[in-house]
Amino acid sequence: MALRRTDHQWEFAKWAAVVCMLLNHIALALPPPWAVLGSAIGSVSFPVFSLLIVFHLRHDPEARAMRYLGLLLFWGGLAQPVYALLLADWHLWRFNAMATLASGVCLIYLAQIGSVALAGLAAGIVVAGSAWLDGGAWMPVAQLLAWYWLKRRPGDWPLAVVLVSALAFGMNNPGMSRVSVNAIVALLVTPWVIWVSPRWSAHVPRLPRMAFYSFYPLHLAAILAVHGSYR
Repeated sequence: MALRRTDHQWEFAKWAAVVCMLLNHIALALPPPWAVLGSAIGSVSFPVFSLLIVFHLRHDPEARAMRYLGLLLFWGGLAQPVYALLLADWHLWRFNAMATLASGVCLIYLAQIGSVALAGLAAGIVVAGSAWLDGGAWMPVAQLLAWYWLKRRPGDWPLAVVLVSALAFGMNNPGMSRVSVNAIVALLVTPWVIWVSPRWSAHVPRLPRMAFYSFYPLHLAAILAVHGSYR
């Protein structure tokens, strides 16, 4: 399967990532085992979203990066107060998932307009501020590495998928003392979602791109209104 210059082949992957994220956030408000199951399902959303951004930035990265940053920061900013209350114990300094993805876009942009060394320096800053990001610095660094690999070897996309999946494994199992279910799910299910998306995308409805961004703050606000803080 070759990566085509179209976004339509990723509709299934978008839906899969959104549904996994929604189930995760809903399940966190429920007692065990639902919260544990939801957390495992949700571990797929971050690496899938990260890979979709990387795939889209393979072409016209400078222009596309600016559009991505605008959307991610705008909708992420709207979501931040609700996210802080719902998921971060009202710690406004811990930024939500859209800020994490935006960090990866910034690293790719710097690599494109500047140099890999400049992007590497910025990646070090992101890693130093890992505690401020939802999911930490794993996915921004994974986005940069996967994008750079595809820039050097455009046809070798499977390794880019494996790379992001491997870092998602680490993100969900940072202690490495015991392999978590979340880490295994992220490692195994993420490549499957990407692999089947071009074949299954024709069977899912297409929504305006803005719907996927606006859904993030809206669904968090709805969960907060129904359940209140998880804590």
